[in-house]
Amino acid sequence: MARGDVPPATASAPATPVPAGSRQARPTAVPAPTASGGAQKSTKAGKEKPAARSSRGALAAPVSIAISSVGITAPVGQVGLNRDGTIGVPTDPRQAAWYRLGSRPGNRGPAVIVGHLDSAVGPAAFYRLSEVRPGQTVTVTRADRSVARFTIDAVRSYRRDHFPTTTVYGPTDYAGLRLITCGGAYDHRTKSYESNTVVFARLARP
Repeated sequence: MARGDVPPATASAPATPVPAGSRQARPTAVPAPTASGGAQKSTKAGKEKPAARSSRGALAAPVSIAISSVGITAPVGQVGLNRDGTIGVPTDPRQAAWYRLGSRPGNRGPAVIVGHLDSAVGPAAFYRLSEVRPGQTVTVTRADRSVARFTIDAVRSYRRDHFPTTTVYGPTDYAGLRLITCGGAYDHRTKSYESNTVVFARLARP
Protein backbone atom coordinates (compact mmCIF):
# COMPACT_ATOMS: atom_id res chain seq x y z
CA MET A 1 0.00 0.00 0.00
CA ALA A 2 1.16 3.48 -0.74
CA ARG A 3 1.33 6.03 2.04
CA GLY A 4 -1.60 8.39 2.43
CA ASP A 5 -1.97 11.83 3.90
CA VAL A 6 -2.77 11.54 7.60
CA PRO A 7 -2.39 13.93 10.55
CA PRO A 8 0.67 13.32 12.72
CA ALA A 9 0.14 11.94 16.21
CA THR A 10 0.39 14.55 18.94
CA ALA A 11 -0.18 14.53 22.66
CA SER A 12 -3.40 16.47 22.30
CA ALA A 13 -4.70 14.91 19.12
CA PRO A 14 -3.20 11.47 18.51
CA ALA A 15 -3.76 9.92 15.12
CA THR A 16 -5.44 6.53 14.71
CA PRO A 17 -4.37 3.48 12.65
CA VAL A 18 -5.61 2.08 9.36
CA PRO A 19 -3.06 -0.65 8.59
CA ALA A 20 -1.66 -2.34 5.57
CA GLY A 21 -1.80 -5.56 3.67
CA SER A 22 -0.82 -4.79 0.14
CA ARG A 23 0.16 -7.44 -2.32
CA GLN A 24 3.67 -6.06 -2.30
CA ALA A 25 3.63 -6.02 1.53
CA ARG A 26 4.64 -2.38 1.41
CA PRO A 27 4.10 -0.06 4.39
CA THR A 28 1.08 2.19 4.53
CA ALA A 29 0.00 5.19 6.55
CA VAL A 30 -1.21 3.88 9.89
CA PRO A 31 -1.95 6.69 12.34
CA ALA A 32 -1.62 5.81 16.00
CA PRO A 33 -4.24 5.21 18.67
CA THR A 34 -4.05 6.57 22.20
CA ALA A 35 -2.82 4.35 24.99
CA SER A 36 -5.44 3.69 27.64
CA GLY A 37 -4.74 3.62 31.35
CA GLY A 38 -5.69 1.03 33.89
CA ALA A 39 -5.09 -2.69 34.04
CA GLN A 40 -7.08 -5.86 34.16
CA LYS A 41 -6.04 -9.32 35.28
CA SER A 42 -5.25 -11.85 32.60
CA THR A 43 -7.02 -15.16 32.11
CA LYS A 44 -5.22 -18.30 33.27
CA ALA A 45 -5.39 -21.72 31.63
CA GLY A 46 -3.70 -24.95 32.65
CA LYS A 47 -0.03 -24.41 33.44
CA GLU A 48 0.12 -20.92 32.05
CA LYS A 49 2.12 -18.53 34.21
CA PRO A 50 0.39 -15.63 35.92
CA ALA A 51 0.88 -12.42 33.99
CA ALA A 52 3.87 -10.32 34.99
CA ARG A 53 3.21 -6.64 35.65
CA SER A 54 5.54 -3.70 35.61
CA SER A 55 5.53 -1.13 38.41
CA ARG A 56 2.86 0.71 36.41
CA GLY A 57 0.65 -2.37 36.19
CA ALA A 58 1.39 -3.21 32.56
CA LEU A 59 1.14 -6.81 31.41
CA ALA A 60 3.91 -8.51 29.45
CA ALA A 61 4.03 -7.79 25.72
CA PRO A 62 2.29 -10.13 23.26
CA VAL A 63 4.46 -12.51 21.24
CA SER A 64 1.94 -14.65 19.33
CA ILE A 65 -1.69 -14.76 18.28
CA ALA A 66 -3.97 -17.63 17.30
CA ILE A 67 -7.54 -17.93 16.07
CA SER A 68 -8.06 -21.67 15.78
CA SER A 69 -11.50 -21.38 14.18
CA VAL A 70 -9.95 -20.07 10.95
CA GLY A 71 -6.44 -21.47 11.24
CA ILE A 72 -4.64 -18.21 12.04
CA THR A 73 -1.38 -18.61 13.96
CA ALA A 74 1.31 -15.95 13.80
CA PRO A 75 4.16 -14.52 15.81
CA VAL A 76 3.56 -10.98 17.02
CA GLY A 77 6.24 -8.33 16.81
CA GLN A 78 6.02 -4.70 17.82
CA VAL A 79 5.59 -1.46 15.91
CA GLY A 80 5.70 2.16 16.94
CA LEU A 81 5.43 5.39 15.01
CA ASN A 82 7.04 6.38 11.74
CA ARG A 83 8.64 9.80 11.37
CA ASP A 84 5.45 11.15 9.84
CA GLY A 85 3.43 10.15 12.90
CA THR A 86 1.84 7.06 11.35
CA ILE A 87 2.01 3.66 12.99
CA GLY A 88 4.37 1.09 11.50
CA VAL A 89 3.32 -2.23 10.00
CA PRO A 90 5.04 -5.66 10.01
CA THR A 91 8.00 -5.94 7.66
CA ASP A 92 7.42 -9.69 7.42
CA PRO A 93 3.96 -10.49 5.99
CA ARG A 94 3.92 -13.76 7.95
CA GLN A 95 3.94 -11.83 11.22
CA ALA A 96 1.43 -9.63 13.00
CA ALA A 97 2.46 -6.61 15.05
CA TRP A 98 1.22 -5.04 18.27
CA TYR A 99 1.13 -1.24 18.52
CA ARG A 100 3.43 -0.88 21.53
CA LEU A 101 2.44 2.70 22.38
CA GLY A 102 -1.15 1.65 22.99
CA SER A 103 -2.80 -0.70 25.47
CA ARG A 104 -1.35 -4.14 26.08
CA PRO A 105 -3.64 -7.12 25.50
CA GLY A 106 -5.41 -7.71 28.81
CA ASN A 107 -5.03 -4.15 30.10
CA ARG A 108 -8.01 -1.83 29.96
CA GLY A 109 -8.49 -0.13 26.60
CA PRO A 110 -8.32 -1.25 22.96
CA ALA A 111 -5.09 -3.15 22.31
CA VAL A 112 -4.28 -3.01 18.59
CA ILE A 113 -2.68 -5.78 16.54
CA VAL A 114 -2.22 -5.28 12.80
CA GLY A 115 -1.31 -7.72 10.06
CA HIS A 116 -1.04 -7.99 6.31
CA LEU A 117 -3.72 -9.67 4.21
CA ASP A 118 -1.39 -10.99 1.53
CA SER A 119 1.93 -10.36 -0.18
CA ALA A 120 3.64 -10.91 -3.51
CA VAL A 121 4.19 -14.57 -2.63
CA GLY A 122 0.72 -15.40 -1.31
CA PRO A 123 -1.47 -15.21 1.81
CA ALA A 124 -0.12 -13.32 4.81
CA ALA A 125 -0.72 -13.54 8.59
CA PHE A 126 -4.28 -12.15 8.57
CA TYR A 127 -5.42 -13.59 5.25
CA ARG A 128 -8.47 -15.31 6.79
CA LEU A 129 -9.30 -12.62 9.34
CA SER A 130 -12.54 -11.66 7.59
CA GLU A 131 -13.83 -15.24 8.10
CA VAL A 132 -13.98 -15.04 11.89
CA ARG A 133 -17.36 -14.75 13.56
CA PRO A 134 -18.75 -13.37 16.84
CA GLY A 135 -18.37 -15.77 19.73
CA GLN A 136 -15.11 -17.25 18.49
CA THR A 137 -11.90 -16.99 20.51
CA VAL A 138 -8.67 -15.11 19.93
CA THR A 139 -5.71 -16.34 21.97
CA VAL A 140 -2.83 -13.98 22.68
CA THR A 141 0.33 -15.36 24.30
CA ARG A 142 2.62 -12.94 26.11
CA ALA A 143 6.38 -12.86 26.58
CA ASP A 144 6.06 -14.34 30.10
CA ARG A 145 4.02 -17.25 28.67
CA SER A 146 0.80 -16.00 30.21
CA VAL A 147 -2.22 -16.22 27.93
CA ALA A 148 -5.15 -13.88 27.37
CA ARG A 149 -8.27 -15.14 25.63
CA PHE A 150 -10.61 -12.73 23.92
CA THR A 151 -14.15 -13.33 22.68
CA ILE A 152 -15.01 -11.77 19.33
CA ASP A 153 -17.89 -9.30 19.49
CA ALA A 154 -18.06 -8.16 15.87
CA VAL A 155 -16.36 -8.18 12.48
CA ARG A 156 -16.68 -5.05 10.38
CA SER A 157 -15.47 -3.75 7.02
CA TYR A 158 -14.84 -0.04 6.54
CA ARG A 159 -13.77 1.92 3.51
CA ARG A 160 -10.44 3.56 4.21
CA ASP A 161 -11.80 7.00 3.35
CA HIS A 162 -14.62 6.56 5.90
CA PHE A 163 -12.74 4.81 8.69
CA PRO A 164 -14.55 5.33 12.06
CA THR A 165 -11.57 6.11 14.23
CA THR A 166 -13.54 6.79 17.40
CA THR A 167 -15.50 3.55 17.08
CA VAL A 168 -12.34 1.51 16.55
CA TYR A 169 -9.86 3.28 18.81
CA GLY A 170 -11.96 5.16 21.34
CA PRO A 171 -11.34 4.44 25.04
CA THR A 172 -13.14 1.52 26.67
CA ASP A 173 -13.82 0.59 30.27
CA TYR A 174 -12.82 -3.02 29.57
CA ALA A 175 -9.83 -4.88 28.12
CA GLY A 176 -10.48 -4.82 24.39
CA LEU A 177 -8.69 -6.08 21.31
CA ARG A 178 -8.74 -4.74 17.76
CA LEU A 179 -7.35 -6.84 14.91
CA ILE A 180 -6.96 -4.99 11.64
CA THR A 181 -6.01 -5.89 8.09
CA CYS A 182 -6.89 -4.80 4.58
CA GLY A 183 -9.99 -5.87 2.68
CA GLY A 184 -12.35 -5.02 -0.12
CA ALA A 185 -11.30 -4.53 -3.72
CA TYR A 186 -7.64 -4.22 -4.66
CA ASP A 187 -6.73 -1.11 -6.63
CA HIS A 188 -3.88 -2.00 -8.99
CA ARG A 189 -3.28 1.67 -9.78
CA THR A 190 -2.63 2.70 -6.17
CA LYS A 191 -1.44 -0.78 -5.14
CA SER A 192 -3.71 -0.76 -2.12
CA TYR A 193 -6.99 -2.15 -0.86
CA GLU A 194 -10.04 0.06 -0.61
CA SER A 195 -11.19 -1.12 2.81
CA ASN A 196 -10.08 -2.40 6.19
CA THR A 197 -11.38 -5.42 8.05
CA VAL A 198 -11.63 -4.80 11.80
CA VAL A 199 -12.30 -7.46 14.43
CA PHE A 200 -13.63 -6.24 17.79
CA ALA A 201 -13.05 -8.49 20.81
CA ARG A 202 -12.96 -8.28 24.59
CA LEU A 203 -11.16 -10.21 27.32
CA ALA A 204 -13.06 -13.38 28.16
CA ARG A 205 -14.12 -13.96 31.74
CA PRO A 206 -12.21 -16.71 33.61
